[in-house]
Amino acid sequence: QMDVIFSAIAPSAARALFSATVTPTVRSLAESVLRNPIDLRIAAPGSYGGANTDIEQELMFVGREEGKLLAMRQLKERGQLKPPCIVFVQSQERAQALFAELLYEGMHVDVIHAGRSQSARDAAVAKFRKGETW
Repeated sequence: QMDVIFSAIAPSAARALFSATVTPTVRSLAESVLRNPIDLRIAAPGSYGGANTDIEQELMFVGREEGKLLAMRQLKERGQLKPPCIVFVQSQERAQALFAELLYEGMHVDVIHAGRSQSARDAAVAKFRKGETW
């Protein structure tokens, strides 16, 4: 698909790739289509990668993907779920399923994935920033 796109544009056209997560597949794609790529990572001052020092992170083993719902229920029941928070899952389908399950649980959530329109994703980010969703 990329070859078809590149054949339809000027060879001098700018190429850029942005990704929140860089899997081996994404890195391979970037290396194959970008010219003189620059790898830019956003990180805390003085570090390469890792979390911003203003963000609290916790790694929790949940067994498998479906265990995230149970873990979130338990955190909510113990009063340990302190919004705002972001949950990453393995696929668009799982994101949509977890979103529906958390809505059913009465949690103030939204979902962002490539299957949603840009305006829907922008609205989800805006609601998150305003504190309307967790």
